[in-house]
Amino acid sequence: MDALRKEESYTINDIYALPDGERAELIDGKIYYMAPPKYYTSNACNGFILSNT
Repeated sequence: MDALRKEESYTINDIYALPDGERAELIDGKIYYMAPPKYYTSNACNGFILSNT
C-alpha cells in the first residue's frame, strides 16, 4: 500500500469540463458530486418563483 499516494487537485476548468447536467462543487481542490434535485422540490421552487413574478 502506498502511504504517500498523491491526491489529485482539481480546478475550476475541471468543473467547466463536466458534462451538461452534471452537478458538482469544487471545494479546496476536490470535486464533490451532487445528486440532482428531487422532482417535487424543483417543481415547488418553480411554482414559487412563477407565482412571485
